[in-house]
Amino acid sequence: MLSSISGEVWLRPLVDKTDAYNDWAAVRRGDRDQLAEAIVEEAGRLLAGPWPPLD
Repeated sequence: MLSSISGEVWLRPLVDKTDAYNDWAAVRRGDRDQLAEAIVEEAGRLLAGPWPPLD
C-alpha cells in the first residue's frame, strides 16, 4: 500500500501507526480511536517541524 513512501525514515512512524490502525485485530478489539489519536499526533509532529524532516 504505502511501499513507495515507506522507505523514507521520517515517515516510518506514521506508516507504522497507519498500518496498526488498519489491522483487523485492532478493529475487532475496538482500539481504533486510540490508534487514530496516535496518527494525528504523529502527523502534527511532522507538520510542526522542518519540511522535509531532517531525521
